[in-house]
Amino acid sequence: MSYTKTTWVDNQPPYINAENLNKIENQLEINTSDIATNTSAIETNTSNIATNTNAIGNLTELKTTEKNSLVGAVNEVKTGLQYIHNTIIKTVTSANDAIELITLTQLRNLFNAPSAVATDFYAVVNNGDGSAFGKHFESCTWVGNTLHLVWNGTATGSIRINYIIFYVP
Repeated sequence: MSYTKTTWVDNQPPYINAENLNKIENQLEINTSDIATNTSAIETNTSNIATNTNAIGNLTELKTTEKNSLVGAVNEVKTGLQYIHNTIIKTVTSANDAIELITLTQLRNLFNAPSAVATDFYAVVNNGDGSAFGKHFESCTWVGNTLHLVWNGTATGSIRINYIIFYVP
């Protein structure tokens, strides 16, 4: 409800009377109620901000050069994220529970990272054709400078391997 201000002039209308005084009182009551409602909303929002700040964390603790903006920090990480992905078919000729996926030298060449070490790489793999190769993949593991794909049990045959390998120096 909007309020129309009354201009008061000495010894001229409008005069101080019950109608004009009640107009002021009614608006004070509305304003008092609005202030209480808004104060409660501000307290709720302040609490929500504190909760969200705790959930997000302290931006100064980001392991990025961007410390003022969460979006900026995410974009910085995204820009620096390097990965390769592919689908390959390998053949296991004798009963085994693992196969060579890729070597450290190959990864260094693919990422143009001559000084990279095995712990700079992370692999995610899945069985691209469970009907043709009925084993589920357990994990990848480094043996020397070769990343091996490991599955449960032993098997022979062709394996379709879907993979993504991240380089995180």
